[in-house]
Amino acid sequence: MRFGMLIMRICIDSCVFIRGIYTNAKDFDQIIAAIAPNCQLFIPRLITLEVTRNLRSTLQIKKFYLPFSHYPYATIVDDLVPYEFVNKYIELGLREKGDAFIGGFAE
Repeated sequence: MRFGMLIMRICIDSCVFIRGIYTNAKDFDQIIAAIAPNCQLFIPRLITLEVTRNLRSTLQIKKFYLPFSHYPYATIVDDLVPYEFVNKYIELGLREKGDAFIGGFAE
């Protein structure tokens, strides 16, 4: 990282991965490629489970894991999300088992 340069951290939801892989869309590949060098992609393990549960072939699953196995800016996080963060998003109306967890993770 260069001095004074901010690195943005992003999280991509499972639906973006699934849609991009199913359609074999070039824009999906461009999104992943565009993340570096000024961004870091972090996703919770929950998203990997959701994505792989919805993919149909080994090739699709390999395509999903490719950025995480080849690029230092893409990371799967196994850390627990603090319940108070999840609870905050439940109180805002997000579903407890999915969206509230992702909101808490992003925070």
